[in-house]
Amino acid sequence: DGEEGDPDELKFEEKAKSVPVSFGVYLRRFQALVAEKPVLAYLLIENLLVGTICVVAEHIVSIQLDRDFGLSKTVNGLTNTLSILTIVPCFWYSDKLIDRFGHWGLILGGQCLLAFQFICYSLITKGTWYFMLVMPFIKGMVVTLHWAASVDLMQESVDASLSSTCQTLLTWFHF
Repeated sequence: DGEEGDPDELKFEEKAKSVPVSFGVYLRRFQALVAEKPVLAYLLIENLLVGTICVVAEHIVSIQLDRDFGLSKTVNGLTNTLSILTIVPCFWYSDKLIDRFGHWGLILGGQCLLAFQFICYSLITKGTWYFMLVMPFIKGMVVTLHWAASVDLMQESVDASLSSTCQTLLTWFHF
């Protein structure tokens, strides 16, 4: 018993490797990781705040376009389409931007653009609604800069075995 190469022990080791680990185990491992690297907690909290602010602001703007400015849902859909068209090339070059400015530089850049976006929103009136067609480009850059940097920073900061759990938590916090 217990000799090297014992078939019973090999079967036990193979079985132990195939047993699924519960989500609670992953969360405890992530909690230990956050205690070791507090910057991850800051990243999650920051994503919770920015994600909430973006969602609330977009809903308010959508309501304003429809009710206050009397614009059609087509214009509202057009602004979302333009935002998505901006996101694609921004994500395409996000690695180069991260290399040049760093993760926190992009996150800060996204936050600054978000503040600029709110200032621009406050200046738009019923008579200047067409400036809303420029706003999706800013929104697209805000989303891309912030999200690409956050995902990449989380990915680089955690062990590969926690990668999907951490990305899930980041998504929950942001959206």
